Amino acid sequence: LFELSLARCTNEEYKAHLRPNLAWTLVLSGAWGEADKMLRNATRTAAATGDHWNLSGMLESSAKLQAWMGNLAEAFDLAQWCANVSTRLGNPADEIDAIAAMTLCFLEAEDPDSAAKYATQIPNFENQIVEPRDLAFTCVIVAESYLLGGEIKNACRWHAEATRRLSTSRIWEAGVDRLEAQIELARGNTARAIAILRPWIHAPSPVVFEQARILEVAAQAQWISGDRKGAVDRARESSAIYERLGAARRLQRINDWLATHSPRRRGRPRSSFPGGLTQREGEVLKFVAEGRTNREIALALTLSVGTVNKHVEHIIAKAGVSRRTELVAFANRLSSVSMEANTN
Repeated sequence: LFELSLARCTNEEYKAHLRPNLAWTLVLSGAWGEADKMLRNATRTAAATGDHWNLSGMLESSAKLQAWMGNLAEAFDLAQWCANVSTRLGNPADEIDAIAAMTLCFLEAEDPDSAAKYATQIPNFENQIVEPRDLAFTCVIVAESYLLGGEIKNACRWHAEATRRLSTSRIWEAGVDRLEAQIELARGNTARAIAILRPWIHAPSPVVFEQARILEVAAQAQWISGDRKGAVDRARESSAIYERLGAARRLQRINDWLATHSPRRRGRPRSSFPGGLTQREGEVLKFVAEGRTNREIALALTLSVGTVNKHVEHIIAKAGVSRRTELVAFANRLSSVSMEANTN
């Protein structure tokens, strides 16, 4: 419909309004390459002509798209540009969208503390005249920031707000349900989380990136419940979508998860770790040696950050070192010992 409107529209000013809406629709439907090209062209035109009204919307969409694609440096630059333009406009709706875009950038950078801190700048919706289109999604972004930071009460409050806003943002129903499932997982209610996600597995969301997120959360929930095969199947489906979209960081994350959770091939010897390490400690050490943060390790292994912290403490003690940075050399020594043992 947007494409048809553009083809028939003879008013250049209104065409400038239609283009960012079409581009955002392409983002949601998974046509990221086409959306990226359209947003870049339209952004250059709006910036050159001083069309700040349409520029703000295109910058918001571009920032979110680049964040999802894993181009974080560009995403942060676009989000900051969007914030500057929205402040100049003085329109609450644009200011809210700019804050949401920056918050999403922090989330994709796996920095929920900064995301939650930034999200507190969002003004009270009730006191503002704002376009309702994506408010439910904005609430989801804020809630996820709090949830990943361990603030379940605030996450629930924003989830309730997202649910209330669904009447005018129905396209984000899958995202609101995915968030609810994440909250239930954080509470330890695995069966409830799976039940929430099950309808979306059988009837996928039209928002393609959100469907990949749903499958990713479902994989974690099914693994915890003991359904290992189902978990791996969901993770592989999620990986395929991320790869098709070009969501580089998300793809790397889910593939890391698959590498540690996929069943071993028949006849392949089971891994063993010298140095008195347990199987899980060996897995954590591998990621530490690669330079991963504890939060990244927690996401890859479906553990809490606190559990990873404990594993790292135990590894440091067993390695007889005093600093995390010394674990790289320790991991290299263990790798050499393992190779010698296999050769002998």
